[in-house]
Amino acid sequence: MLSRIAESLFWIGRYVERADNTARLLDVHLNVLLEDPWVDEPTANASLLAVMHVPVEGTATREAVLRALATDASLSSSITGALGAARDN
Repeated sequence: MLSRIAESLFWIGRYVERADNTARLLDVHLNVLLEDPWVDEPTANASLLAVMHVPVEGTATREAVLRALATDASLSSSITGALGAARDN
């Protein structure tokens, strides 16, 4: 029984850490978009989504990045998806 609890706590920690890392990446990405006037926003957005293994449909907008990485519960790499997995564990 103790090993099941330990394993569950391990996975909860992994999922919460994944959510934290995604939030940090999203924060840095949005700060770069706001502060760097020469950044090519669609390319930067598409690159971030590719790194996070999120399929890109059409032009990657800032709203699409926020929707995918912050609130899409169906994606395991999103903040909501990782916290949901931690809760379900």
